[in-house]
Amino acid sequence: MARRKQQDPELITDPKELEERKEAATAYGDENPDMYVEYCHECIKESEKATHDIRYLWDECYKAYRAKIDYSNKQDWQAKVITGDMMAVVKQATAIVRKAFRQPDWFNVDPQGDDDAITAQFNRELLTFWLNQQHGKFGTKFSDACELGFAIGQSHEIIPRWEDGVGLTFDLVPPWQIHRDPDASPRDPWSGNYWIHTEWLDLWRVKALGENGRYVRLEDVTAAENQWPAGESQEKRARRKSQYHQRNSYRQSVKVIEQWGVVLDKQGNMLLPNARFMVAGDVLILNPEPSPYPTLRWPGVSFSPMPDMFAFEGHGLVESSLFLWLMSCNLMSLHIDDLNWRVNRIREINRFLMEDPTDVIIEPGKPIFRAENAPLTGEIIRDAYVQGRNTDEVLAILQYYDSKRENGSFINQFVAGLPGQRSNITKGEVEIKTEQSMGIFDSIGEDIEEAAIHVIKAVLETIIPNWSEYSYPPISRVFPNNPAFAAFAQMGPEERREMLEANCDITVSGVTAQIKNSDLIPRLQFMMQKAESGLWGKYFKPYELLKTSSTTLGFYEPKFIVTPEEADQIEQVESQMQAEAMMMQEAANNVVQIPGQKQLPQGGM
Repeated sequence: MARRKQQDPELITDPKELEERKEAATAYGDENPDMYVEYCHECIKESEKATHDIRYLWDECYKAYRAKIDYSNKQDWQAKVITGDMMAVVKQATAIVRKAFRQPDWFNVDPQGDDDAITAQFNRELLTFWLNQQHGKFGTKFSDACELGFAIGQSHEIIPRWEDGVGLTFDLVPPWQIHRDPDASPRDPWSGNYWIHTEWLDLWRVKALGENGRYVRLEDVTAAENQWPAGESQEKRARRKSQYHQRNSYRQSVKVIEQWGVVLDKQGNMLLPNARFMVAGDVLILNPEPSPYPTLRWPGVSFSPMPDMFAFEGHGLVESSLFLWLMSCNLMSLHIDDLNWRVNRIREINRFLMEDPTDVIIEPGKPIFRAENAPLTGEIIRDAYVQGRNTDEVLAILQYYDSKRENGSFINQFVAGLPGQRSNITKGEVEIKTEQSMGIFDSIGEDIEEAAIHVIKAVLETIIPNWSEYSYPPISRVFPNNPAFAAFAQMGPEERREMLEANCDITVSGVTAQIKNSDLIPRLQFMMQKAESGLWGKYFKPYELLKTSSTTLGFYEPKFIVTPEEADQIEQVESQMQAEAMMMQEAANNVVQIPGQKQLPQGGM
């Protein structure tokens, strides 16, 4: 994991040049802050225009996931069927991911060289502590992000954040609140020129930013509308007015925009390669400044379970089955309507034959009186709508739709562990289809694991610069009597930056390992049989085979298996006993028996 600032422009390593660019960008902001405001809005317009269709698809897929269909045009008597198939598909896929990240050994940090071994071990222990369910809750947060990715095709934006008094936390931001450069590459969350995060914050929170001396012009954000500059154009005033929201009579929110990435001037010249600035209520409140992260361009990480070949935004499990799901719900609604007509038929009433022509309400058991002068041959009430049954045809169509939807979602009955619909399916067919289905999900799992590696990189860049003895919990409390962490507590900013540039490889194998374990179990059973045979047994390491088998079965360092140290002691005792047995055997072989005499050692006669 050799670190380098991920950016399109050439890396600026000269601190003096970077400081000069920062001063120039600040001067631009002091002289004409609206330049950065307009630059921000132009980037948002570009991103929204490029992703208009994608954002519409997100909305439709999310409605399907939430089992919502607009039936407002239907009348009250009409059926409005909505099934939870899409939610079931997403939940089944999420369950696989959630279970995978519950395993204690789902990630590892390996050094590329001997010089990085200490740093790799340090990062491994650091991540094990902060990513567990008692602190960062990585498994829960990442699974929630995957769930949205399975539903709409794009996950939450996962933003690691260091909070005083708490430590590492994760913010999950919906993708519709993020605006990326349309040129961003698939699978690369830090590609493109810019990354913009929009959020509605309470006005009192924006005022609290004034306690930090870095933020400016906050009085313009909190000013009343009649105090806004008189020279503003109507367009700008209308845009600014739209960025305030009165949630209730006490609570007012303002739209805050945080932009990261390349900062350009009006001529398109680069001012800063990796910077950030903030806009609140159409007012620049933070002048452009270099990114505080040593190697990251911005803190957010988003991914797609099934990446697109060209665009950063990918595909989900609902997208390919959305139309079939809508058709199925509509067909079931129409079929229920037809059943209603069949049960509660339309009836033709001849009021001229009734004693009371105004009494046309029909109830069970109600007597209908014929008028005295009415002819006896005509029927007062008769069915006017009679049609044959079509339930079998509808069920066959629904089953066909369901099979097509299942194949399109990649999470079929074999992946979900369900028995299937056919009663005569063979064991071999189940095994083949299960292997094929799990192979597809294994590919999805690899993309998810790659995204987890990106999140872990962002986590390291969040923890290492911020965790200290003055944090809660302090370093010495979490890792007492640990020389590596004691030295880390004394490091300055530059030394910690060098730690992040160490050549360490992060590997994540939780999802794919879980899928492959089911295939490894019969293979391990075969190897155990070979280990027990007299011909092959001498070539096996029994303890290593036992450890691998227990890990594959889901046991991580179980109490019923001895530790490696205890295994070494057992092997030493067995080796000593074998040596003593061999010596006794050799001594017995050196003793000969003479008839009528005592046993004498060979050579003693």
